[in-house]
Amino acid sequence: MRSTNHLRVVVVPFLIALGLLAPAGCQTTRSAGEIRQAAESAYERGEYERSLAEWEEYAVVYPVPRAADLGRGRALLALDRPAEAEPFLERVYLSDPQDEEVLEVYVGALFASRQWDKLTTLLRQRTQQPGRIEDYLRLGRYAQLMDDPDEAERALLSAARIDRGQTREPQFALAEFYHELGDDERALDRYAMALWFDYSDQQIAERIRSLGETPGRTFVQAPAEAVEEGLLAPGAAPPDPRP
Repeated sequence: MRSTNHLRVVVVPFLIALGLLAPAGCQTTRSAGEIRQAAESAYERGEYERSLAEWEEYAVVYPVPRAADLGRGRALLALDRPAEAEPFLERVYLSDPQDEEVLEVYVGALFASRQWDKLTTLLRQRTQQPGRIEDYLRLGRYAQLMDDPDEAERALLSAARIDRGQTREPQFALAEFYHELGDDERALDRYAMALWFDYSDQQIAERIRSLGETPGRTFVQAPAEAVEEGLLAPGAAPPDPRP
């Protein structure tokens, strides 16, 4: 009996020192906040398996679906497991459809998992409620990626029409679309309209040069939608570039 007690006195403190055995009454369970921080830190370091495991533990310790589902969905996407990520991200999206960051992640998961019918339905629904420029541009972008040029063109033209020729992005998106199709004439027209907003824009200038034309103030065109709305005359001079 004495030898057993003696052994316990020697071995137990040794195991505690190594962290293999917790002393009586000592709590080793991390708080939800600590687990979440560990999950986010692992993700930032690119340790996606570790991040996923941490988020799984977080979901048990603190069962608030939004944070855990978003964390697991992002980690699974980073691990190239989009089909597994999609249900988590769908729940997060449905909890707040107006969160643009979540929407982009969810849409990315649908595309990567090739759930293209579901993706198209979602993006079309977004253009109907209430039909923002951003929603049409998103539909156009993904329709291009899904090799549906007719859908893409309709969406991008709708974005330009709703915008009434007031901003660069719909014009540039249309120009890029036509450029990708190999329709140089219409691409140049839309690049010229995109250049209206800043004729010193080097990104657009490079695209125009690649198509064999010379960019600059004289190349600029007033956006077609602004002309149709009577907001600009066809030959209106562009504004001076922003300083």
